[in-house]
Amino acid sequence: MPNSREAVKRRAALRYIDKNGCLKAPLPEEDHGKRGTYDNHKCRCIPCSIANTEHSTEHRDRVAGIMP
Repeated sequence: MPNSREAVKRRAALRYIDKNGCLKAPLPEEDHGKRGTYDNHKCRCIPCSIANTEHSTEHRDRVAGIMP
C-alpha cells in the first residue's frame, strides 16, 4: 500500500528546512501547493499549508451546507 503509515513516515523523514523555516519535502516545485503533498509527504511549506487550509475550509463548508 503506497500511502501506508510506514511509507508516509519514510517520506516525512526526507524533509528539510527551507529558507522560510518550514519543513519541505524534496519534490519538484510543481508538486508543492497540493493537499496530497501536505498529507502524503508531511510537507509544511507555505504553498502546501495554504492548499491544506483551503481544502479543510471547503470541506467544513460543504459539511455545514454552506456551499452549493
